[in-house]
Amino acid sequence: KQNELKKPNNQIVVEDLTGAYLPKKGEATSSKQDASTEKVKKNVELYQPMANQSEKKTGLRPIVIDGCNVAFGHGRDRFSSLGIKICADYFKKLGHEVRVFLPQFRKHHNATTDPQLLDAMEKDGTLCYTPSRRTDGKMIVSYDDRFIVQYADANGGLIVSRDNYRDLLNENPEWKDTIDKRLLMYTWVGDTIMFPKDPLGRHGPNLEEFLRF
Repeated sequence: KQNELKKPNNQIVVEDLTGAYLPKKGEATSSKQDASTEKVKKNVELYQPMANQSEKKTGLRPIVIDGCNVAFGHGRDRFSSLGIKICADYFKKLGHEVRVFLPQFRKHHNATTDPQLLDAMEKDGTLCYTPSRRTDGKMIVSYDDRFIVQYADANGGLIVSRDNYRDLLNENPEWKDTIDKRLLMYTWVGDTIMFPKDPLGRHGPNLEEFLRF
């Protein structure tokens, strides 16, 4: 992790990503099954039998929030669940599909403030926990950044974070377009979250254009 806003790594061991599965609704036809099989062949770590429909419904890109980065950005030395909620609510009000990714251990960590907000976001489907477990006194945590970038890449999503994900770019050059062109940074001013009008610089698209497919 490149960004200082992320949690410290004391007694935390980061593991590689395990498989991700998005269950389908109802039985698939043989053609859908063939398409699903092809998806698995292309990327064995992520399986999506049904493609994301956000583009067809609204024209707005899905928003993928780096939960730890946003939470520590708001809370400074503490993990702020409120910061995540403020950020997620902003994009929901604009009509975006929003997904927040967090390591599972954050749910009951003593540095986590307002955990009931996380419970509510998990219940409504906004919050997705990445795997973590404790063994031999150590917390084993799968690398949440990989889930974030991979999900955004697969669904045409924008990543909200102040991380630059250079380690993952080196790991998988196919994520270059997502990391370089679909990263939306932010600034906290108290409880106000601000985004640049020109996310890719003054010669790039404005924020309204950036948020659309």
